[in-house]
Amino acid sequence: MDTITLRNDLSVYRKILFNEFEEHTCFYCGKELDHGDIHVDHFIPWSFIKDDNLWNLVLSCPKCNLKKSDRLTPDLFVDNLIERNHMIIEKSAELISPSYQEKKLRLIYYWAKCNGYHDIWTPERKVHTLEKVQ
Repeated sequence: MDTITLRNDLSVYRKILFNEFEEHTCFYCGKELDHGDIHVDHFIPWSFIKDDNLWNLVLSCPKCNLKKSDRLTPDLFVDNLIERNHMIIEKSAELISPSYQEKKLRLIYYWAKCNGYHDIWTPERKVHTLEKVQ
């Protein structure tokens, strides 16, 4: 079996994003995350990218992760992910792959759209920005 296609345990990323970067809301719907039931989602589906880089992982509520499944989200979420990644780079650059570039993320997203990932999933609630709500 080809080891590159095996899925990894993402719990370390859950801890990093939740504890170190205080991501306590679902990336997609903005709902407060229940510490005991947090999903780690591959923003660009794992089935396409087959990699577990932090720049492509977000925390989500179970409902959003299960409904999104193997689909992409609207372009707006790419901007939110890029903003989130910049925040991580500012705090701990070593956690993001040295080869990460905003341009590459956008290209991979659009390449996925052009290669069979046409079904775009939109959360039931409006997107939150990365700014904390007061």
